[in-house]
Amino acid sequence: LAFLKDRKALLHQPPEDPAGCGMPALAYNRSPPVLPLPPDQITRCTNLTECVTIVVKTGGRAPLVQELADSIKKTLGFHLPMVVVDDAIQYEDGVIANLTSVPLLTYLVGKDANMGISEGRNTGLAKVKTKYAGFFDDDAVFDNNTDISRLVELLDTTDASLAGGKSTTFGGENFEGIFRFNTTTCKPSSEGQKVPWYVWLSRKACAKNHEPVVNFPDCFRCDLTHNFFLAKTSDIRDAGGWSEELRIAEH
Repeated sequence: LAFLKDRKALLHQPPEDPAGCGMPALAYNRSPPVLPLPPDQITRCTNLTECVTIVVKTGGRAPLVQELADSIKKTLGFHLPMVVVDDAIQYEDGVIANLTSVPLLTYLVGKDANMGISEGRNTGLAKVKTKYAGFFDDDAVFDNNTDISRLVELLDTTDASLAGGKSTTFGGENFEGIFRFNTTTCKPSSEGQKVPWYVWLSRKACAKNHEPVVNFPDCFRCDLTHNFFLAKTSDIRDAGGWSEELRIAEH
């Protein structure tokens, strides 16, 4: 009840702006921090192939997924289970044969050529049998800095549902950080009504995330992360997965 009352207050009162980014933060210091689990509730993953499955939604870009699979093998020394969901696209001879020959990889073809990212991820999620599911863009690759074990360790030992990795794209740092709600700016909705305008500001712009995670000083609680993250499979399923009405928007 206290939590619900706090949420109600949050909806009606402008929250503070401690990061100094020019607009109030959504749920800043109101949602619970990531906390360590009691020792008797910790079950550690000792074999990544038994506790992590990578889910990738692609659309006609199987060669890029092949590069991802190859980079995982090169970086870790072994393959991870993967579920690839592809729109119904025709490829040149040999492309899919090469991809489906990757060990531990399940290749699924969507029901049409425009199934969308949400339905695709839900389709992949339904095939996951491991404790953790990783969701990556189809053009992601592992390198020597990729530390999946670190994300697994955080999820093993805390009550966090999701752990995002820092990634780079096009030579620059990708977004992650604090989510903002501008109470003074509105935009027209598709029905012509004015709705609040949500924006994100990265840690680089605000020079601040939320508090660091206990026992993980290099990890911070964030409001959003790039599409390079591990999650507790059960928590994603309990949350209902992705809204299939949204075919292209991230959420």
